[in-house]
Amino acid sequence: MSAEMTGISELAKAHGLYIIEDCAEAHGAKYDGQPIGSFSDISSFSFFANKIITTGEGGICLTNDADIATRMRMLRDHGMRPERRYWHEEPGFNFRMTNMQAAIGCAQIERMDELLAMRAGVYERYVKALSGIPGVTFPPAMDQRAQPVTWFACAQVPEDKRAELIAACKAVNIDLRPFFHGLSSMPAYRQYARKCPNSTWLSRTGVNLPTSRRVDDAMVARIADVFESVLGKKA
Repeated sequence: MSAEMTGISELAKAHGLYIIEDCAEAHGAKYDGQPIGSFSDISSFSFFANKIITTGEGGICLTNDADIATRMRMLRDHGMRPERRYWHEEPGFNFRMTNMQAAIGCAQIERMDELLAMRAGVYERYVKALSGIPGVTFPPAMDQRAQPVTWFACAQVPEDKRAELIAACKAVNIDLRPFFHGLSSMPAYRQYARKCPNSTWLSRTGVNLPTSRRVDDAMVARIADVFESVLGKKA
């Protein structure tokens, strides 16, 4: 689900601000008909193994600024000038993608519509099967300006039942993942944070459901049976 990128972009332009857009799991999403990742000075997408488009690991940065692009290419390649081989103007990194990873990524991009449709279909199966089970809720719909995509199918469950639910699914060889911890709760960022009740609530109640080509009606029915055994029968 994207942020309100049109308004953010207009605000940034009005005040001379740069935008760095985190699109790690948003491959293919749009806002106001414009692809997520195209609103900003720099955007980044993840290609980790569980992402919509994957190369196994790593990611990509996008920009339409030639100077920023040149600097990013230098930094990814040991700080070496692209026009002068083995001449290092500043400390850099070894962030280069291998040819094999690039080939995998290009092949995945060619199948992007198929991959997005598969994930959306899995999510729809879960909504149909789990809606009405006590305490289970799904993310609210966005307005028509946004075109979200499904990375993981996810739901919220009662906080006091989540650990039991994850354990019950694991007992039948189904892996649920809890939501990420909120940044404000982690030692590295706590000193900069204020109280964030919404992210705290989400992190304590959210579960990511299996989202892959292997998820069919039979698997969703098994998961629904486990949910009902822990949370109660559908209303």
